[in-house]
Amino acid sequence: MKKLKKSIQEKEFKTLMNFTQNNPTMRENTKQNLTRLFTLLYYTGMRINEVPTLTIKDIQEGIGKGEQHTSKRKNEASC
Repeated sequence: MKKLKKSIQEKEFKTLMNFTQNNPTMRENTKQNLTRLFTLLYYTGMRINEVPTLTIKDIQEGIGKGEQHTSKRKNEASC
């Protein structure tokens, strides 16, 4: 039986963002790209393997329909 992976908590997300943004060994463009990626994953609940298949059209259609994606952790908190 396959285990379901847990979403990271807000505290873990903030720690990850802080490390990424304040890491002196990373180039600025790498920091920006990782910050964008981590933010997208955290707030949408997407999985990392879904990101390469995401297109501009997907985003435009989601915005056009007024879709709001909430992560599982937010849904679980309200239950």
